Parts: sequence; C-alpha cells; structure tokens
Amino acid sequence: MSSEQPQEKASQSASLLYGDFEWPDNLFAEMYELGSVAFLVYTFGYIVDAARKISVDGKEFVGLKLEGDHNQNVAKSNIPNEDSTLKRSFTPEEVKRLIQDNEEILSAYEKTSQFRGEKLARLYESLDEMIARSESSDEERPLTLEEFDDKFQTEEPVYGVCKDAINKRITVVFRGTNDLAFFF
Repeated sequence: MSSEQPQEKASQSASLLYGDFEWPDNLFAEMYELGSVAFLVYTFGYIVDAARKISVDGKEFVGLKLEGDHNQNVAKSNIPNEDSTLKRSFTPEEVKRLIQDNEEILSAYEKTSQFRGEKLARLYESLDEMIARSESSDEERPLTLEEFDDKFQTEEPVYGVCKDAINKRITVVFRGTNDLAFFF
C-alpha cells in the first residue's frame, strides 16, 4: 500500500497543475494540431497579402477590411463596432468563408498555387477538419486566430497568435526569414 501513496500524490499534483487537460496519445497527435495552427496562420497571411494587392487595383476583397497607411490594419468588414474584439479574431470557418467568397481573386494570386486545383481541395479539407474539431467542442469560438501582424514584413518578423481552447493552448507562429537582421 505504501507504494501506491506516492503514485496517488503524483497524480493529485498533476491534476492540480493540468486540471482536466488530457495529453495527446503521442507526439505526432500534438504536432499535427500545432501544424494545423501554423497552417491557419500561413493561409491567412496569403489571404491578407492578396487582399492588399487587390485593393491597390481598386477591387474589393469580400469580408476583409484593410485600413491605415498602405492598408496595414486587417479586420473583418462585416462587424460595424470598431471596438469589438471579434473584429480581428478569425475562426477556421471564417477563414474558409473568406476563401470561398474570394476564390476567383485568390486563384489568380501569383505567390502561391495554394488556391487552385488539388491544393485548394486539400486546403478546404484541412479547414473542414479544424471546423469539425471546433464544432465538437462545448466552447464558443474554441479555435481562433486572435492576432496577425505582417504590417512591416520587410522590416520585422511576421506572426500570428492563435487560441486553442480545446487543448488549452496559446500558440505564437512566426514566419521564417532569410534576413538575419530580423533577429537582432
């Protein structure tokens, strides 16, 4: 019996630290979900870049509002309240809707073929998987891209901050660079 007591204490300590969090079965499962978050941020970056390029041509990108000098600030166009925290928060479903509403513009986007053919189909599958995970949760807006900054992408790092209430995780995703000046 004395050998079970330390194990019980360790279990109680872990439950105090982690609450009802359930660790993934293996490293692949954990990394797969983190990869999905990075994928969401990178996809959103392509969308924002395309929206900025289109706005220069005087066309409108449906669902996204670009404000400030050089269209640096990104927000949803369908939320009238300027102070709303939801204005800059995007769920996987909202990102999918941005792609669907602007598919023609995105398919002509020269930086990536991600929005054409088989890659577009895989993009929708990945977003659908994230949407299904969200819908299976009891949380309201459990997976969200909370902040995205690429305002000065030629002068500083680009990043996205995602909230994952399902796994009780905040993830910061940085885009890589080949310029060492970003790190100093």
